[in-house]
Amino acid sequence: MQRNLLSMFNTVDQSHYPIYDFALMNDSGTPYVIGVLTRIKGEKRWISTENIDWTQLPVHFPCATPWESLPTGAFSIKKQLLWRIGLNLKHQRPVRVVNYELKQEQNQLRLHKLFFGWKGLMSYFTGHRIGKRPIDFLTWDQYQPFFESACLSNYDKMDWFYPADIADMLRMLPFHNQVQLINGLHPMLAANTMKELEAHFQHPILDKLSSGKISELLSLLPSNHASAILREYKDPEKLVQLIPNPLQNKIRTQLGYDPGSAGAWMDTEFFSFSSKSTCSECLSYLRTHPLSPESVFYIYIENGRQEFIGVVSIRSVIMSDPDTPLETLMKKNLVALTVQTPKVDVANLMSRYHLLALPVVDNEKKITGVIKIYDVLDSTLEYPI
Repeated sequence: MQRNLLSMFNTVDQSHYPIYDFALMNDSGTPYVIGVLTRIKGEKRWISTENIDWTQLPVHFPCATPWESLPTGAFSIKKQLLWRIGLNLKHQRPVRVVNYELKQEQNQLRLHKLFFGWKGLMSYFTGHRIGKRPIDFLTWDQYQPFFESACLSNYDKMDWFYPADIADMLRMLPFHNQVQLINGLHPMLAANTMKELEAHFQHPILDKLSSGKISELLSLLPSNHASAILREYKDPEKLVQLIPNPLQNKIRTQLGYDPGSAGAWMDTEFFSFSSKSTCSECLSYLRTHPLSPESVFYIYIENGRQEFIGVVSIRSVIMSDPDTPLETLMKKNLVALTVQTPKVDVANLMSRYHLLALPVVDNEKKITGVIKIYDVLDSTLEYPI
């Protein structure tokens, strides 16, 4: 018997439990099913599948006491495997698992294949396998080494992955391997991976890193991301002192803001110019003072008192005549934040005015930072599984 998740129990009558996910144990070579996530009295609960006959469809579950949590050593397919990134060891390329296949073996329902690529995606939505070439799926034996720790010997392959995907892998590793992975990654990739993790992953890792490594990683991050990592740490000042100035002072300042305010959220790296500057002068400066590309959505314009008076999109600067003064391009109907502006208002303003970034100004109308759209998305969206 071989069935994927969508086709295995696509019709369940009122007397049977619907299945949302499988709990697996891996103590005998290949993971096998020990429980299911089902609905009991209107709530999703995990129950044991001990003594289940998987060959009889629809499957009947005996009355069982729901688990309070997954047993030690068990893992959920959807949380630990589905949509996660792994490495196709044969073809040495990253893959995203989008479906899986279960097979009846030795009176147990076992994890048999993990599907990836566009054919795997089609099988996920249609419930049918599309094609049978080996390149379209990995057996558990092929995937297991990477699921557990093979990534620790593939640092040179890590540049293929986004930091968010490496963070997914790290969450599945034993703690000592988590530290090993952060130490082994390229520093910029390691810093951005740390940024993607939750505090309960970040802080134990920081405790095991050397002072030099902590200083290196935090110095590579914008002040808002570095302060976010340190905000709930047991002794943030101890780690702030490891960071060189002027970033150290910026982080210390942002740690003093309310965590739900624009001041704590803003990036202190941005470009501002005099209204008399030309497009040519602006672009020349940008070429010699590079920020990361995603940091430059707009150029902010100041008057002689360094007050914020206008904004110009980077596209307008690039497309205009080099001798054009910035003041002739700038928009004067300004939308700005203060350091006390609540996060929810930031998101609402960006949505209302279709902006990619918003400046944060102080009481003297001077720009102190910028909040960008992807920071808003990071704060408001959750991973889809």
